[in-house]
Amino acid sequence: MRQGTGTWRQATALLLTLLALLLTGCARRGQAATPAWDGVLRISAPPLAHAGETVSVLVEGAAPDGAEVTLTVMLGYGPHVYRAQMIRGAAALAIPAADTREAGAATLVAGVGAARASTSLNIVAGPTTTLSEPLVGPRSICVGELDHSLATVIASDQYDNAPADGTGLTLHLSYPDGSLAALELRTRGGMAWAPLVGHRRAGTVAVGATSGGAHSSDADMSVAACVPTPFSLRAVPPGLPADGRQILTLRTSPITDSYANPLPDGTLITFLVAAPSGELRIPAQTIGGVAEVTLRAPQEPGTASVRAIILGVESAPLEIVFSSMGGLAPLHR
Repeated sequence: MRQGTGTWRQATALLLTLLALLLTGCARRGQAATPAWDGVLRISAPPLAHAGETVSVLVEGAAPDGAEVTLTVMLGYGPHVYRAQMIRGAAALAIPAADTREAGAATLVAGVGAARASTSLNIVAGPTTTLSEPLVGPRSICVGELDHSLATVIASDQYDNAPADGTGLTLHLSYPDGSLAALELRTRGGMAWAPLVGHRRAGTVAVGATSGGAHSSDADMSVAACVPTPFSLRAVPPGLPADGRQILTLRTSPITDSYANPLPDGTLITFLVAAPSGELRIPAQTIGGVAEVTLRAPQEPGTASVRAIILGVESAPLEIVFSSMGGLAPLHR
């Protein structure tokens, strides 16, 4: 009987212990959590900073000492989070230079418990350190001011940020005649551009740019004579007997534009020969502004009329007399 009574007492003690533990857990769950601090926060930061600078931020509020302060900086591709602790109502934080290299508008949000405060920070590009080689297109234009090209330069700071719109940039031009020109430009969207004309001398124009202490490499633009002025033809010798064997040379006078620039080597010219025996089209190319072809004497005497056409400009006709075998007739125009 005593053994049964001891067992019952042990079971009763175990049951009471479990009940006490259960009641203690319920009491704990019923207790309210300590509320997060929800006072007034103030955040101070400079409104503007240059790319690559360390930015100091001050967070102030009546939060208790040791309370954690989070500073979230939203800029570019994602947020950066920094932490500190409140001491005597303030916390000093710093956004490191490595995190301010990207120019743009940033939002700074400070948090302590449930309290929040925010401000804006504008990160601007630093001084221009890099200029692209001028992008010139087309790379070849005609002499004179009726034709033109376009030069574009891309500028950036040391972190590849585009400079602020309105940043000064100078385009430098060196012409084939030795003259120089400087065009003062302003950037827009990180670029500056200007039209280019061919001046008066055929050759190569060197195009470069500077901005502050930054210098670009030079690009080349070719300037060539494109519109020939009237020209003439001559035959050497001026005539031949009609023997079907001998050859004469048809040669142009120097073919130039209105600024006395010879047309580029390799410019196509066509000689048109109208003779009693038929018509010939003889293609040729200029060398040093002059073109020439050879013409064999016909077997029948007569007069041939020769013209040449280059870039839509036609020479005056030249008449060549191929005399009978008895003598050589003079040249007639």
